[in-house]
Amino acid sequence: MQFGYRLVTDSQGRIEYKQRSGGRKHFHVAVFIDEPPDVLARIRLVEYRLHDTFAEPIRHNDSRESGFAESFYTWGKFAVAVVVLYTDGSRERYEFYLDYSLPPDLGLNYVKVPVE
Repeated sequence: MQFGYRLVTDSQGRIEYKQRSGGRKHFHVAVFIDEPPDVLARIRLVEYRLHDTFAEPIRHNDSRESGFAESFYTWGKFAVAVVVLYTDGSRERYEFYLDYSLPPDLGLNYVKVPVE
């Protein structure tokens, strides 16, 4: 099983981030299953386990159309544990390392979004 991740951008292509006063920048990242439609068709649900420091480290996604994409804000890189539940009732466990690279900040590559 192949997994992918990408930095989430706004309509102008700028990477979204959140930052509390005096805190680190948390970049918007999406993880997903990077497989063709015939493989996605056999999947019922995907469970992602993020780093334990997340308020909600366990995320479930049943959106086949999005490639079972799940997005979140993070300042760090870490291993993501994944459980894939198939339509036939079987399940498989995987793990991949979230290791994104950020472009230089020239004042045009990033956009701050409000902290909720």
